[in-house]
Amino acid sequence: MMGWMRTFVFGEHFLVFCFFTISNLIRCALNRIVGVLGPLARSARDLSLFCKVMLNAQPWLLEAPLLEMPWKDDVANGLNLPPKLSFGFVWDDGVVQPHPPLTQALMRLKGALIAAGHEVIDWIPKNHQQGWNLIVSHF
Repeated sequence: MMGWMRTFVFGEHFLVFCFFTISNLIRCALNRIVGVLGPLARSARDLSLFCKVMLNAQPWLLEAPLLEMPWKDDVANGLNLPPKLSFGFVWDDGVVQPHPPLTQALMRLKGALIAAGHEVIDWIPKNHQQGWNLIVSHF
């Protein structure tokens, strides 16, 4: 989750939020590229509301591949968390590079997480260009 100029974004894993309610036509078009519902919001509270509503709908009952992940108010409010969390950062996937201001903001975030005692992992994706070439060959 990141806020910049009052815009908040949440990019979740593709096995968390339900895509079942979106039209089957769109769903058929996305059968090779898995889409995610990644909302933009004006506040972290709005993102929290989105996640709570989506997960309280129990989307894993509609789509078998989805992970069962019930909403936890205590975790959303920062309670009952382990003292040390792990965060992964993808700086460049070899296909698309983030804009410099985004990279700078992520570097500041990384520094703050390390200073707070959390584990930060620089994740280096493998073969994204090969994956992209495979995807575009289908269209």
